[in-house]
Amino acid sequence: MNYLKISIIILFSSYLTAEDDKNFDRLNEEKVKIEKEIKVRNKEINDLNKDLKLIEKKIIKTTNNLNSATEKAIRGQRDLISIEQNINKNNYAIQKIEAELTQIESKIIHEQEKISSFELKIDSLELIIKNINTEIKALPLKIYAAQSGSNTSWEEKKYLKKLIEIEDQNYENELNLQSQKKKLYQTKMQLESSLKKLELSLKDKTQLLRLKKKTLEDLRIDQNIKSKMLSKLKRDKKTIEEELKRTEKEKKEKQSQIESTNQLVEKLISDKNKNKLRTDELIRIRKEKKKEISGNFSMMKGKLIWPNNGNLEVKFGNQVNPELKTITENTGIEIRCANSPKVISVLDGIVMGINYIPTYGNVVIIDHGDDYATVYANLGRIFISDDQYISQGDLIGEVSSSGNKKNLLHFEIWKKDQKLNPEKWLRSR
Repeated sequence: MNYLKISIIILFSSYLTAEDDKNFDRLNEEKVKIEKEIKVRNKEINDLNKDLKLIEKKIIKTTNNLNSATEKAIRGQRDLISIEQNINKNNYAIQKIEAELTQIESKIIHEQEKISSFELKIDSLELIIKNINTEIKALPLKIYAAQSGSNTSWEEKKYLKKLIEIEDQNYENELNLQSQKKKLYQTKMQLESSLKKLELSLKDKTQLLRLKKKTLEDLRIDQNIKSKMLSKLKRDKKTIEEELKRTEKEKKEKQSQIESTNQLVEKLISDKNKNKLRTDELIRIRKEKKKEISGNFSMMKGKLIWPNNGNLEVKFGNQVNPELKTITENTGIEIRCANSPKVISVLDGIVMGINYIPTYGNVVIIDHGDDYATVYANLGRIFISDDQYISQGDLIGEVSSSGNKKNLLHFEIWKKDQKLNPEKWLRSR
């Protein structure tokens, strides 16, 4: 919009009210006004330069934010890698502990089986010892009975000797068995001690396993949190990158706007008399056509024909962008030319300028006298030329059929440097 504003103000502000008796004083007054407009435009250039500096500061700030977001994303990625490594270590430790637990449990079962076996052996030895003791207790009586007879035969003496040998053997066997029993008890005690150690080890390993699993659970929770944070950082980074692109684009537009304004100021300085010639020509033609010389446009409020019969898409005034949360001034209206691309003049006048403006394409400005002018922007084809007189309803050109403003006509009405609402001047429909 600013490009268009600059163009219409500079090209149109040089226009002075048409009168038949032009003189030197009038031309001098016109020169003063043009020089005043040049000062206004120079001030506008200074303001644009200030805006440009603000944009450059915004770019620096946005770039710093982008660098910060990138560093945070990198740190987040490193944290995730570290967490993943810790998870793998804990998984390995858990597997190792579980394997050790299995071995300990197997050893415990084996030791318990050995203890049970030794207990059976001890029970068996105790039974044998008991039987031997019973025999030992009975032998003295037998020996005494064998010795009490006065006429002991040779067989009886042999039997007595055998009893004494059995008694000696039983004592020896009992001693051996007692020794074996003692060794079995000692072995059993060792096994029970080993079993207790294994059970303590099992308890410790089980507790360690629980701790490792809890640590693993905490790591996975932390991993999930870090993953969500990283996703958000990536989204923030993308948003900042998009903002940086928009700001860079805005900077280029401001630079282009400053350049265009400089060019137009230079053109204004070198073309002070063109406005006077165009005004004289419009008066002459209207006289020939017997039209009113003054007040022609001002009496047409609410009566002007539409430049195209399309639908009104964007109204006059401030427009809010909900995405960027910005307010942009629309100095005219936007008409969607869906049915026909043809664009016509809303009233007679002289073509005061045909320009190309970035973001608006080809622009035609028509001077209608009495300081009124109309603007037709985003034209693809133009069928008129500079300084040409055109009547109301004459074909000016066709709206552009390409780009992001395809089939969208931008139309403005100006009174000197004042922007007017076109809807109040066009016919109701």
